[in-house]
Amino acid sequence: MPPSSIPNSTAYPHIKYYTHFVGDREWYKSIIKQTSFLTISPHVNLLPMNGIEQKLCFGQRNRKQLYLEGYLLTGSIVPGQSLSFQLNLYNPELNKIKKITATFVQYRKTASDHHKETILRVDLPGMNDFNESHLQRNFDLLVPAGYLTPTHTLTRTHNCSYYISVHYELRLQVNSDGIFGFFEVGVPVFVGTELTS
Repeated sequence: MPPSSIPNSTAYPHIKYYTHFVGDREWYKSIIKQTSFLTISPHVNLLPMNGIEQKLCFGQRNRKQLYLEGYLLTGSIVPGQSLSFQLNLYNPELNKIKKITATFVQYRKTASDHHKETILRVDLPGMNDFNESHLQRNFDLLVPAGYLTPTHTLTRTHNCSYYISVHYELRLQVNSDGIFGFFEVGVPVFVGTELTS
């Protein structure tokens, strides 16, 4: 079964499961009705992946020779964990950096419909009005605890035909002074459901 569309279960199309109970009573008493919502999800264990996982590198340069590179310290997480990454910023022309924003995004594709949802968005601390030639720093973004639809792709063709895909990305947006000062880079993140064996 396709997993529940969480966190947003209101944007269409979405997948939502529930049980509906109806209890018949005597004609002069009201009928008992109750609805309970369910979360359906595969178990995606990240423990085997962490032993063989390699760092995911990324990099981007703008027209002002401002170069941002780095890597994810871990490319797979579960909700409630920190998304850790290292940034190396090279600024030979001493451009003034207004801010660097990190956004953790969920992308869902259902048939031909595409939906993008921001899970977490934060301006990186210490990056406002930065104008030095080089910076190397580690950052940790705490992904909210609770259920997130795990990374997956599901295709069914017998009886009913559908295609569902969910994936995640960390996007880093750099805002500096002047024209051509904005640029961004993205790196995929794998989201699982558990870390136990």
